[in-house]
Amino acid sequence: MMTVVRGGIDYARVTLRGRIDQCAAQRLRTQLGALLDSGARYLTVDLTGMNGCDENVLDVLGWAACRAFLQEGWLALDGVNHHIRLAAQ
Repeated sequence: MMTVVRGGIDYARVTLRGRIDQCAAQRLRTQLGALLDSGARYLTVDLTGMNGCDENVLDVLGWAACRAFLQEGWLALDGVNHHIRLAAQ
């Protein structure tokens, strides 16, 4: 499950819950791309409620971080657990 809250035109907070499989990772990429296309430059992705993910999620987050950087913004992760940190190394 994914929830998006906009904080003005420049900022969006995306909250992920449950297990994010390959299909959900593709939906996340589409949603993050739409946010960036609509003017959001500062993204926070809250992973606190996530209890597992497909490796594609890391690719999607890296892609979105690069897009945000190119728009002079950033992507921050909130609630990163130990398993995600290990997968990102």
